[in-house]
Parts: sequence; structure tokens; C-alpha cells
Amino acid sequence: MTTDHRAPMWLLSPIALQILDYLDDADDAHAFLTAAPNESLDDALDALRALLAVDAELPLWPTAHIASLDAAYDVSPSSVMKALPLFRKIFVTCGQDYAKICHTTKLPPTTIVSASIDAAMIRGVLGKWLPNLAALRIVSQSALAASAVIKDNLSACDGLQALTMDQYEVLLQDTLDTALAVVVEACPRLERVRLRPSSLSTASDYAALLAWLALPTSRHMALDRTEPKGELCAKLMTAMLASTTLETIELLEVPIFIRAVLSSSSPPLPRQLRHLTIKDDAKYDDYDSYDEYDSNDDDSDDAYDEADIDEVDDVPMDPAPLLGDADVAALAAKVATSRLQSLALHLEARCDVTSVMTILPPTLTKLALQTATLTSFPPLVSLWHLELWAVRFSDEAIASLAAWLRSFPKLILHFLDDADDAYAFLQAEPNEILDDALNALRTLLAMDLQFQLWPTPVWQWPTTSVPAQDCWSICHNTVLPPTTVVSAEHLGVLSPNKLSFTSVFMDNVSACHGLRALTSHPMETLDQATFDAALTAVVATWPQLERIHLVSPSLSHMSDCQSLLAWLALPAARDLVLHGTDFRDELGAKLATAMLTSRTLETIELIEVASLTRAVLSPSSPPLPQQLRHLKIDDHMLMEFFAPPPVFGEADMTALTAKITNSHLESLHLGMRTRCDATSVLSVLPQLPALTKLALQGVHLTSFPPLRHLGHLELRTVTFSDTAIESLAAFLGSSPKLVQLDLGHDPLPDPHANIVFGALPQWLSRRGTACEIRLAITSDVCADAFATALAQTRNSHKVTITIVSAILSLAAMMQLVAALASTSRLALVFNRGGLRRAEEDTALEAYGREQRLRIIYRKVRPGSDKQTWFHPPCASAR
Repeated sequence: MTTDHRAPMWLLSPIALQILDYLDDADDAHAFLTAAPNESLDDALDALRALLAVDAELPLWPTAHIASLDAAYDVSPSSVMKALPLFRKIFVTCGQDYAKICHTTKLPPTTIVSASIDAAMIRGVLGKWLPNLAALRIVSQSALAASAVIKDNLSACDGLQALTMDQYEVLLQDTLDTALAVVVEACPRLERVRLRPSSLSTASDYAALLAWLALPTSRHMALDRTEPKGELCAKLMTAMLASTTLETIELLEVPIFIRAVLSSSSPPLPRQLRHLTIKDDAKYDDYDSYDEYDSNDDDSDDAYDEADIDEVDDVPMDPAPLLGDADVAALAAKVATSRLQSLALHLEARCDVTSVMTILPPTLTKLALQTATLTSFPPLVSLWHLELWAVRFSDEAIASLAAWLRSFPKLILHFLDDADDAYAFLQAEPNEILDDALNALRTLLAMDLQFQLWPTPVWQWPTTSVPAQDCWSICHNTVLPPTTVVSAEHLGVLSPNKLSFTSVFMDNVSACHGLRALTSHPMETLDQATFDAALTAVVATWPQLERIHLVSPSLSHMSDCQSLLAWLALPAARDLVLHGTDFRDELGAKLATAMLTSRTLETIELIEVASLTRAVLSPSSPPLPQQLRHLKIDDHMLMEFFAPPPVFGEADMTALTAKITNSHLESLHLGMRTRCDATSVLSVLPQLPALTKLALQGVHLTSFPPLRHLGHLELRTVTFSDTAIESLAAFLGSSPKLVQLDLGHDPLPDPHANIVFGALPQWLSRRGTACEIRLAITSDVCADAFATALAQTRNSHKVTITIVSAILSLAAMMQLVAALASTSRLALVFNRGGLRRAEEDTALEAYGREQRLRIIYRKVRPGSDKQTWFHPPCASAR
């Protein structure tokens, strides 16, 4: 009898499967699977490898075409059925021949189906795949055919998220009403609607489209050759611009509606709108096609009844005038107050669009222009994508465009938020590329100064001796360019008493014409008079003020909120932070309603304001604004001499869960004074794909969901069940985007800490970007476990680690420093809570040098104690 010495079978880890998902080429995916040992592939991966080895005529990966799948299914049904769960997206086109695979197989809920088929064939073609249909393009040869079957077919598409109506002929009112009425009722998750007939169409009723615009899920609307007429044009325009959810608007070859949107009397662009496309390059003979509607087709009398023909009889025959200089000026006014990320402007008649270029918002990263003239090209420091078609330039414009292109080192530099990275970038650039300013900056960054210099230089707090300080004289002897943001734009006001605040506030800050952020922090309780004086001045003097932060050192109950309501009504209002400034009863309900119905607020922070927080969370209050991106509710740090009832109980947690379920939050901060279970809140966070930052304090968790989009996680004074800590570790081991983990407030119990530390090498070793960790470690047992984790980490990018502990022994710290010697690109610092033990610090530094570590001293800010950072010897020195 012989012994089997073969290695036991092991399967690819979830991380490897995620790598496969990120490969966007079939050859790369096949090479990846071929490189894996046979015993590491389960049946599904083995079947996928076999499918990718076939030279398919149409693509199979990452989006599988139905024709390729169907051909493979004819050869080996079992292989296709095994591999199907691995496909994230399948594209289905017209053809009854493909129906058999859709009727004989089922897809997992993770697979998205995108289809481009005739309206009459939706059920017949998709079969069992119908529940997975997320994007549908209806291709209809005949308006009547679509109207007759569209209701029956669309009513089954309850998971539909995107609908495109491609009509080969004029899109008739009945077809439009039928389709949109069905999807509004049957498709609660529909986000995108595109109307795209082949001939210019008009409509006399947009009730169904207006109903969809009112849904909280509406995100993307595209009107292509579908022109509203008469009063309907103004009605649709108002609804579209008043939407609090639309993020993308495309207006293609609808000149009448475009002019209505650009009119100075129309509302501004929605604050949450991110993408705008305007296309005016149609050949307007489509207007003339209406009087040839019957003569173009000998069978037209059979295809359309009299009612349908009457539907288009009153369409105007004269083409609408092309967009001109006045329209471009109107567009500039609209764009100036927006927060667009992309703008596409396609013109038929050449116009000077320089006025638009000069006011493009700093959020814009993509710009496309067609058939335009430019007399200058501004320095668009945030722009990543530029398309210029048939654009003419003046000599000055081409020179400024060339200067902008040459300035790319400066543009890249502004995206680097670490002094080491900025220095390395400048050091790598050839000397002849760097101008005097960049060369001087490289020299400054090379000085290894003990205070922060990049990206934001920090000065000490101003004092009465400021005029005598050297650092103050630089403000009087130098002039900054308008692109530099200084404290005159972000101003914090500290006042020792209410009287001085009220009397000198206006005199000192009235010259700050560019003020966009104001923090008021009186040293005494904020009273109503001071509150009103500050906000009244804000509304009257700085209508462009975006952020208000009101701090009271002890709880202040206001008796009136009119001045705050006036600021909330301004189109510039973005961020509101109320710290210890509370509003009770009806006043709180009134303010909560104004905040939650705001079309501009993107950040709300409620800190130690129990009454207002409950008013906001009340089920009777409006839902969170769709444009709201950041929410902070913090009751954790008690105010002195004040002990209100806790803001958070189980009922409040349930109310918060309901509020955030349909939101578009990018960050959520929740801090509680009285611990309660926050698992219900976390359970809905996977439904918020925009959420990238989560901070929890003073809560208990019984599970931790896989938040795949999360980049920053902060957990302070959080307790976990055993199941929760296991799921947190699983999340760390599989997260594709996490770059920051903060567990530095309170140490975890040793068993829980060991589980988390065991997941860190897996996370850090596969993340291809800089990461940051803060950990509270107080015991030698935990230090030993973390040292083991460090030794197992094989990171390729920079990782900074802060160990927070005032009581960790010198031996344990030496163990961690020793573990650092075997790593690469790790940086370690000990935060001892302000406690200085000079002998231990000296001994630790000496031990680090014995281990051949590099030691760098840094200050977070002037006047603070230096921090001692330990770097492995293999890290590149500057």
C-alpha cells in the first residue's frame, strides 16, 4: 500500500476571483486562468477557462455576447451552465435562435443582462433571464407594434434600471405613454430613460415622463429628436431643472427645448447635476419630413390610422434656428453656478464659446467641444479629458492651450497629497521641464523641514504678537495668485466674548469678498443676538458663502431660526454644521424641513443637538435630500454641565436606517453616547454604492456587511460580536477599495484583535495604492500578533501605520520595530497620547538604528512635538 504524497487541493481565494473581475480583456482572463494550477480551479473556473480558449467570433469576456454563449451552448451545454455564474454582464441582441439558452438556464442575481431587442420579443427571447434584465434598448420597426405589446412585455421587467426607446419611425404619443406608464409602475429602480426615434418627434403630453422624473431613482434623462411643444416644453423644463436626483441630462437635436432650458427665466441647473450634453448638429430636414410622412411609404395608410396621422399634423414645418452667440452666453450663465463634472457641446453653427470656457467650474474633469471658436483657453487645472472637434483657435487661444499642456507637471502635482510623493515626482522630472517655481518647490521639499509644507502649509494660530512675527510679514510683502486659497476664503472666528464678536465682526471681515466658509466659535454660550448678527451679515455680505459652522462651548437653545433659513435659501448653501446650537419643538421641525428640502445642501453635521437631530430623523420629516453627500450625527462627546436624554435609542436607529436607505451618501459618521446596536444601519449600506467613508463610535455590531465601495473605515469604541469580528476580517481580506482603517481609539479584546490582524497582510499585500492604518495596541500579546502580521505583509505601495498606546512596553515596541526591518515601504510611528518618556524614546531610536532602519522626524504642525517615524532600510530615501 502506497501513501498519496500529492499536495491537497486548494482553490483560488476570493481575492483571485476579484482580480479576474477586474480583467477587461478575454486574452488576459484566459492567461490568468491558464497560469493557475489545475487543482486550484473549481468547476466554474475550469469551464470558463475552456470557453475562453475557444476563438469566439463575438466577445465572451468581460461582457458575454449571447451569440458566442449560444454557439458554445450548442457544443457543450454543461460547460456553459457551469461558467454562467462567473459572468457579470451578458449582452442579448435580437434573434429567436438565441432563446433556447435563455429558457433552459437560470442566472444568479449577480449577473446583469443588457438587451437590445424588439418590444414584441422581450418575454420570448429572455425567458428565465428576464429577472436579470437591467438595461433594455427597445428596437421597434413599427409604432403600432410597440404599442400593442409593450405593456405586456415591460411589466415583467421589475429589475430594469435603464430604458432606451429606439423607434425606427416617429415616436408616437401612445407608444411613449404606454412605455413610460408601465416602467413607472412596474420598474421601481429605473434610473435612466433615453428617447431616441430616427425622425424628429413631438409629444402633446409628458405626464408619464414627469411621473418618472418625480421618482427618487431618476438619474439620467436623454431626449434625442423628441421635442416637447407649447406649454409642455416649459412644464418639462421646470420639472427637469427642479429635480433633486437627476445627475445626467442629454439634450440632442431638440433646439426648442434646449433654448427653454438655457433661458434666463428658467431655474438654474440642479446642484447635483454632474453631466450635461447639448447637441445641435442635426440636419433639420427632419422637420420637412412630416409633410412627406404618408408619401414616403406606400403602405402608410395601412400602418397608421387617422388618429395617428392627426397626432403629427400640427408639427411645425419650419426648422428651428440653430444655437447662436446669445444661446452660448445663456449657457455660460447656467454653467457658472453648477458643479458639473463633464460638459459636451456639439454645435452646427460655429460660435465663440470662450465665455463658457472662462467660467467652467473647478469640478469639471471632462470637456468636449465641436464646431466652436476659442479666443483663449483658461488653465483648467482639474481637467482630465479634452475633445476638440472642428474647433478654431485665435493665436492667443492656441498659445494658451499650449501653455496649459506644458503645465501638466503642475496639474499632476496638485493631485499629490503627500510631501514625499510630490518631491519624488519633481525629482523624477527632467530639469529642463521644471520652471523656476517648480524648481524652487523641489528645493523646499528637499529640506526635510519639521513642519507641514505640502499640500497645505500650516502656520501657528494668530495671537496678539502676530504683527511682530516673521511669518506674518510675508503676508504684507508678497502677493498670491488668485488660484491660491488662503484663510480669507476659509475663516475661523474665535471671540473671547459676545460683545467683541458683535462689535468687530463686520469691520474686520467685510473686506473678505471671496469668503466661502465661516466658522464661528465664541468662547461663551452662543446667544440669539450673536447668532442673528452673524447670519444676517453673512446673507447680506457674502451670498456666495458655501459653508457655515456654528460652535457653542455649551448647549445653546435658539428661539428663532429665520436668519439661518435665509442662508439655507441661498443657491450657494452647501455645508451646514451645528455644534451645540439646538432648536426645539416646532422650531426644530421647521428647520429640519428646510434642511431636508434644500436643493443645494451637500453636507449636514449635527453635533450635540438632540432636539434638532430627532426632528431630522422623524418619520414625518422629509427624506434626506438626493444631493446630500455627507451626513454626521454625533452625540458622543457630552457638553459640560449638560446631560440631555440620549439622542440614539433603538427607535432612533430604526428611523436613521429608513432615512439613509434611498440616499446617495458618500460619507456617514455616527457617534453615540449610549451604546446600542447599529447593525440595522450597516445592513442597508451595501445599497449605497456611492458610500466611500464610514465612521462609527460608541455602537455595537452583530455583523459587518461586505461594503465593496468603502475606502475609509473608522471604528471608535465599537464592540463586536464574534460573528461581527469574523465578518469584519473577511471584509478586510476581500475589500477592493479600502485605503484607510482607523481602530486607534480603544484596543480590541485580544481574541478579536488577533482575528483582525490576521486579515491585514491579505489586504495590504494586494492593494495597489497607498494605505493608512491606526491601531490601539496595549498588550504584549497583541503586539506579538501584529508583529507577525507585519512580517507576512508584502506590500508594493506605501503603508503608514500609527500605533496608539500610552502603556505599551518598551519590549513590545522594540518587537514591532524589529518586524519592520523585514518589510518594504512601511512607515511606523508610536502615538503615546502626549506622554513623553525620554529614556524609552532614546532607547527605541537606538534600537531602530541597530536594525538599520531609517528614522525621520516630523511635526504635524508648528509648535507640536516631533514624531519619530521608523522606515525599513529598503525604502527609498529622498
